[in-house]
Amino acid sequence: MEQNQVFEAIGEIIGNLIGSEEVAIFRYCATHQTFSRAWSTGVAEEILRQFALGVGLVGRAAHEGASQFRHRRPAAPLLPCEENLTACVPLKLDRKVIGVIVVLGLPPQKSGLEWADFELLKFLETYGAVAAELQRLEKDT
Repeated sequence: MEQNQVFEAIGEIIGNLIGSEEVAIFRYCATHQTFSRAWSTGVAEEILRQFALGVGLVGRAAHEGASQFRHRRPAAPLLPCEENLTACVPLKLDRKVIGVIVVLGLPPQKSGLEWADFELLKFLETYGAVAAELQRLEKDT
């Protein structure tokens, strides 16, 4: 398997179980505090470039190591690229953030994330990172 296959699988899980067809995954380098796109589907290039700057909720998810949900911050000002944002979920190995999953729009029949969606995203936060790291280590050997 190649590195992007783990990210593609994460995107498919989100698409099939949460319903979002607009997902991006960014690698995060804590040493340099930089983001690079690892995988995406259904997200415009301009929005991807803005998220890659690491500002707003994407940056907060990486720096704090905590998921950010737009509906939980209704009064917080949003950047233009966050207009359609649903969630930013850090990919964490222990306490080290190695990436961020960005979930944008939900299907029209779904008004927001449900309990099962939050549980799935929490699962991906840990096990998505483990799978990506394992795949990286296998590639390096």
